Amino acid sequence: MTFALVGRTVTNSVIAGRLAIAISQRSSLFVAARGGVIGNTLLLGGMAQRSIYTSESLRQTDPEIYYPLRAYNYDLLYFLVEPVLEPFIEALRVKKTKGQPEFNKILDIVEDELKKRR
Repeated sequence: MTFALVGRTVTNSVIAGRLAIAISQRSSLFVAARGGVIGNTLLLGGMAQRSIYTSESLRQTDPEIYYPLRAYNYDLLYFLVEPVLEPFIEALRVKKTKGQPEFNKILDIVEDELKKRR
């Protein structure tokens, strides 16, 4: 997660700096730095907004996952790992809606895939 955040920030700084230089036609370090600061501020604002919306969506769709995360304020970090955790959350939804037998089928499929990879 840290590397992803640092990568986004660095990439955003480089792109914003180049755009600022191209627009102003002055290749000063001050213009590049200012563009990077503005871009990173917008990036952080967008990430904060996404974390809030993702947290709220999790609260509405999966409260049994949201509330344990919320106890430690991890619900706001959930958006960083959401793509990785989505299959597990979907499996928990199956357990909630279709019951333990369907959930056990998913576990069997996962177990079979893990045995194939050994």
